[in-house]
Amino acid sequence: MFQKILIPYDFSDLSREALFLGLRHLKQNPANELIVVHAVPMMVTTNLGEELACSFYPQDMLTLLEGHIRNDLHSFEFSSNLLSQTKIYVEWGDAASVVFQHENEVDLVVLTTHGQKGFKKFLFGSVTEKIVRHTTKPVLVVREAKKWPPQKIVVPVTFEEKTFEVLKNLLFQFPEAQTEYHLLHILSEPDLYGVYKDILNNPLDMNVDLLVKMAQQGLDNLAKKVFQIDITKKILQGDMAEETRNYAQLIGADLIAIPTHHRGGIKHFFLGSEAEKLVREVNNNVLCISL
Repeated sequence: MFQKILIPYDFSDLSREALFLGLRHLKQNPANELIVVHAVPMMVTTNLGEELACSFYPQDMLTLLEGHIRNDLHSFEFSSNLLSQTKIYVEWGDAASVVFQHENEVDLVVLTTHGQKGFKKFLFGSVTEKIVRHTTKPVLVVREAKKWPPQKIVVPVTFEEKTFEVLKNLLFQFPEAQTEYHLLHILSEPDLYGVYKDILNNPLDMNVDLLVKMAQQGLDNLAKKVFQIDITKKILQGDMAEETRNYAQLIGADLIAIPTHHRGGIKHFFLGSEAEKLVREVNNNVLCISL
């Protein structure tokens, strides 16, 4: 599934975490390939809010930066035998555009959430969100590179037909014999109140019981279709991001895998802003896989 990995790199400590993860993946999968990209902005914003063209850069700026990236790769003690499987691209432009230019070459894009160095915020806030929303590839948002490959995975799911394909892809990459899976289905407030949200002060107990029963049947059926062994299945009630985050923390999960899908012509997170909140706030590594 993940034979070629793309890592945007900005020389920050968090960005080095992503690089470390990519090199570890290469070490464990010698036939794979790592692509490292760095975007050099053509404009900079001064402290006074003025935008200036980067004409002050030396003519060999791209070559100079490529050399620094190679030095950083060499700084990992186990990297010496892996560099032949690594490509480096240093290009003019913004981070998201450079990623999109190379996404068709890879199976996975690895991002950090707060990488920043000097005057340029490379993978922060809206840039990361833009890449996750618009790329057609799975995206791994890294918090802890040492927890890769994951041993314990939490997957919040709906019962859309393509969820089955997402889980099969996960199993291909992380076999169930080596990985502990936890499937979650979260009944949020709109599920419980339905069309009567503005009328009822509390959800009807009968509706809650029925929804929980139906959700449990759905999880059981999904698990039987995908897994060969018994796995943990949980029905939770409340805010999707909060419940997933708390459950992942409770069991010490290494990874949260979130199915995503397209709505209105662009890619949005599973369950919209709640999952976007999850990606921003959890301390776990998060893998977004398109439905």
